[in-house]
Amino acid sequence: MKNFLALAAVLLLSVSCSAPVPCGPSTCTGCCDSSGLCQSLSTSAACGSNGAACVNCGTQSCSFGSCVGGFGQGGGFSGTGGGFSGTGGGAAAGGVASAGGSASAGGSARAGGAAAGGSAAGGSAGGAAAAGGSALAGGAAANAPDILLLVDISGSMNSPINPSEPTCGTCSGSTCPNTCPTRVVILRNALTSYLQPNATLARWGITTFPSAATFTPSGCAPASTQTVPMLDPSTATTTATLSTQSAQVRNIASGLGIVTTIVGGTPTGPSLRFAATIPALSTASSGRARGIVLITDGLPNCNPANPLSCTSQPPPPVDLCTLGTNCVSSYCQAGYLDQTGTVQAVAALRLAGVKTAVVVIDNAPTAQVTSVMNAMADEGGATACASTNPGCLQRFFPANDQASLLTAITSAVARVSVP
Repeated sequence: MKNFLALAAVLLLSVSCSAPVPCGPSTCTGCCDSSGLCQSLSTSAACGSNGAACVNCGTQSCSFGSCVGGFGQGGGFSGTGGGFSGTGGGAAAGGVASAGGSASAGGSARAGGAAAGGSAAGGSAGGAAAAGGSALAGGAAANAPDILLLVDISGSMNSPINPSEPTCGTCSGSTCPNTCPTRVVILRNALTSYLQPNATLARWGITTFPSAATFTPSGCAPASTQTVPMLDPSTATTTATLSTQSAQVRNIASGLGIVTTIVGGTPTGPSLRFAATIPALSTASSGRARGIVLITDGLPNCNPANPLSCTSQPPPPVDLCTLGTNCVSSYCQAGYLDQTGTVQAVAALRLAGVKTAVVVIDNAPTAQVTSVMNAMADEGGATACASTNPGCLQRFFPANDQASLLTAITSAVARVSVP
């Protein structure tokens, strides 16, 4: 009996002296309160997700990790697929405003190397430009393809590209030091670096999503207007025209996360369907190659007509909710993964003669992200490598830092630049 009591005392002492598990992105799907405890269910008094510091929304409500309902501050949901977070205080027209969105869980360097398939996987006929900027098809401006840069500016783009870096912690957006680059920062730098020497490589256009349009649910509005309209199919292609057009696109790229507010979900599918209506992409008679370079950092969601729903019977698997446990209320459908709708949108574009290359900004894509992005890339007809190649595990173009993103963009443009 004495031995049993002694053993019990030792066990009790060891339990009472063990250090508590710290609250953070790797241990908490909700937010961390001032006591360092994880609040797994978001409320207006403790709003946030993915281990971010809890925020009191005051008179606003907490909608899946973000304070919504006019101008305000929120903890911001971010991470794999369509985060609702942002910095800079700007509110979308639907009332979304946030600051200090949480970081997505990081990890080691992405698998597959720098841009799965090389800096110009497959190349383009005539030698599409790499970072040096040589022109397509022998340099004739008239042969420049129509290419739309379709850019994800959802809240998760404010997350650090590698939150496990010591200087990152739970920072988001402008709260991150220069030693902890966010996804939107490396996107901004890579795009501007790419466009400068490649001004006359294509008839460029750029469209961002989600848009600031009033939409239900908030933060889910797909692209409905072109940020920089693509040239009309009838517009003559001259070096001067291409240079002017590229300068406008580069100006938008340089303002991402500075002028352009990073907030909302990831309505990739509906935004691709909008892109299909743009005259430069919907008109095949021009004879030019037509393509979309989709740049995103996570899983598509924000489809209010998603067949997946929190009321479905049997309920969808938990991992299909891109908002953790928050696929409820107005996000009962929009919060779920929109893989089917997005892949269908890519397939429709390809059947219309428009290729789509998928660039993914993610330090370590999960098996789910890899599967969904591969499905999109396969239908887009502009994969990073051949799916028949046993070593081709990532058919999208992955990027985990500014240099690999520049390589990915270069390669993606090359792949969509041929008919």
